[in-house]
Parts: sequence; structure tokens; C-alpha cells
Amino acid sequence: MNSSIRVCTPMRTLGPREVRRHCRQSPEVAEILRLAVERLGLSARGCHRVLKLSGAIADLAGAEGIEPVHVREAIQYRALDRMARPLQRDPVSQHPPGIVHQR
Repeated sequence: MNSSIRVCTPMRTLGPREVRRHCRQSPEVAEILRLAVERLGLSARGCHRVLKLSGAIADLAGAEGIEPVHVREAIQYRALDRMARPLQRDPVSQHPPGIVHQR
């Protein structure tokens, strides 16, 4: 990763083009992402989210670039997020009976 982009721009603000440009993938990282797409059904958007999170994890670890361990950790967080999503309730269902929620 380019260290100047990390200092000036938070990973969360990078778009797909910037992620490709600044989050270089080693062959091992690319293989981990390929397996995640295959086994977890990650979309292209999901892969970019994993790469951005991997970059943030690498930044916090003080690493020069994204390493396989950072991608694996990001995928674990993504899997936990997917597991927790069905547990979240719809805001409409949280209103007492008789009160209509307008969307």
C-alpha cells in the first residue's frame, strides 16, 4: 500500500478504483479472497469491503501492506457481521401496537 494515501485518506473513504490502486494483492491474498468468494458467496462489493477492512487492520498493525493474516481477520469480521444480521430487528416491528410507522 502507498503510505501517503494511508496518512491522508481513511480506508473507509476509498472507492473501488482506489482500493485496486492502493491495496496491492499478493498472490496469497488473491487466493484467500477467491476462496472467500467461492465459499462465502462474497460479491465484488463484499471483496472491496474486505480489502478496505484489511487495509485498516494492516494500518493498525503498523504493516507496510496488506498481509494474508489481515485479510483472514477481515473475512472473520465479515462472517460475524453476516451471522448477526438476521438477529437485528426491523425498526417497524419495535413500535407498540396501534402506532403506524411511516417510511
